[in-house]
Amino acid sequence: MVLDTWFISGGDIVTQTLNAAAAMVKHRTWGGLLYLAATLGILTCVMTYVKTHDLKGLFAWGFTFVCVTACLLTPKVTVVVNDLTRPDKINRVDNVPVGLATPLWLLIGIGHSAAIFYDDFFHLPERVAYSKTGLMFGQKLMQESLSVLLNSEIRVFR
Repeated sequence: MVLDTWFISGGDIVTQTLNAAAAMVKHRTWGGLLYLAATLGILTCVMTYVKTHDLKGLFAWGFTFVCVTACLLTPKVTVVVNDLTRPDKINRVDNVPVGLATPLWLLIGIGHSAAIFYDDFFHLPERVAYSKTGLMFGQKLMQESLSVLLNSEIRVFR
């Protein structure tokens, strides 16, 4: 499965971050880290059971641990990072955990769609469009507002 993400700038930083996460998950010590987390979780659950004599905490932790590792950390997807400031360069990162890639894809997709909707709704010129200029949007609008020519023929009726 391939997830497309769109960034106004900083696509290289996102690519490096996703590469680091993918490398960490694919490294041979990742299994040891999961084993350590499981051991500490089981010890904590045993201590909680000794205090409360309630198995509900043990089952809740076991269910959560299995669901997180089986659904969020084990499945991997490919993430395509599109940087709008550099449309000629498209980065691809393989083996990103679903638990990291899916929320990123959802949030970035919503933000990108909102920016495109804003640009389409207000029909901004291409050079000042938010989806093209990013955080420079306000500064570009301010520059454009200083070059506005007012028509003195327009009368205001009261």
